[in-house]
Amino acid sequence: MKKKPKYFEIKDLNEYINCVTKNDLGKYISRGENAKYNNITSSAFRYSSPIKFQDMTDTFYNEVGNTITNMQRENFTAFAQHHGIPTNLVDFSKSPLVSLFFACHESDKKIDDAGYVHFINSNRLIDITEMLKYPNSQHNIFRNLIYLDSSVHPIILQLYRYEHTHVYEIIDIIIEWVNKLKDDNNTKKKYKSVFPIVKELKIQTKENPYFALFDFTEKILNEIIKDNQKDCGMLTDFTIFEEYIEEYHALIKKIQEFTQYNYLDDILLMLLVIRTVFGELFDFSLFSKKPFNSFDLPFYFIYSPPNILSRIENQSSLFIYQLFYDDYIADPYIDKIENRATQNILPDFTIKINNKEKILKSLDSLGINLKFIYNDYDNIAKYIKTKGLDAL
Repeated sequence: MKKKPKYFEIKDLNEYINCVTKNDLGKYISRGENAKYNNITSSAFRYSSPIKFQDMTDTFYNEVGNTITNMQRENFTAFAQHHGIPTNLVDFSKSPLVSLFFACHESDKKIDDAGYVHFINSNRLIDITEMLKYPNSQHNIFRNLIYLDSSVHPIILQLYRYEHTHVYEIIDIIIEWVNKLKDDNNTKKKYKSVFPIVKELKIQTKENPYFALFDFTEKILNEIIKDNQKDCGMLTDFTIFEEYIEEYHALIKKIQEFTQYNYLDDILLMLLVIRTVFGELFDFSLFSKKPFNSFDLPFYFIYSPPNILSRIENQSSLFIYQLFYDDYIADPYIDKIENRATQNILPDFTIKINNKEKILKSLDSLGINLKFIYNDYDNIAKYIKTKGLDAL
């Protein structure tokens, strides 16, 4: 599933615009970074040990919640992000020129270091804005999703819409995550009857992916459930119970009243396979040779808040909601996150930016500068000061 992004390199604004136009990157969301980093990640996940970032957001809300507007309260996670509280939101922009500014604008790096603009195709995005109203935004949406919690039912429908145009990717997820169960000798033995079926699914997919899903979804699903039930002597939170399946089918039945499509159990299978992998492997990954601290999915959940701050409009801002899964120590006297896995954010295109100082001047001539991007007193003053000193 993991693919290297297409890579370009430019040295002036004209080259950048030509590259964006030629590759139709205006239909992508983008993120500018002023140096080369190992990965794209949210501020909450940049620490050596897992932090309780949601508690920080709640504490900040208790301090300032009565001084802000209703719109800012509803979108408080974005509000907190803009004021420096770590969150699992990753800043992106709908404007390639805004992202270019951030790739060139310096904070802690030398001006002659290269910058980078990363692009993600909009057809990989699933909008969950309505689900991220505070305090609902404090829930772990990924965990709720793989547990088929009723709060995330709207996402299920979105995933089926995604599947209509990305059927190969859904199949890839099922195959890749089932094969993760081979990483541990116990699960390799426990699910040995599933692997040949998945292998056959992969072969049949080359001929017709839709028929392959139709033929193999129920087989794989039933086999995983059967293997779980055989192991019922070791009950855990992750044991697959029939009521979850019944709830899911009730949801699908309700959805079908409003659509012409017939929905298979493939999204259910995908979610339960992911859940099975986390249930079987995650708790013990700290002690294994292959730490389970990140994972890939081909789609990203996005959050597009309203203009709670003027900079959101100027920056054409939206966020990727970076998925995560936590393991808490089951001890009433220890309040600690023992382990955390986070979704990898992998761009489709990356443009390396050279001559950043020259490009910043070109952007300034178009009105894209510090005072426009941030539009607050401090940055307007900083922009004026810098322009005045440059004129000396």
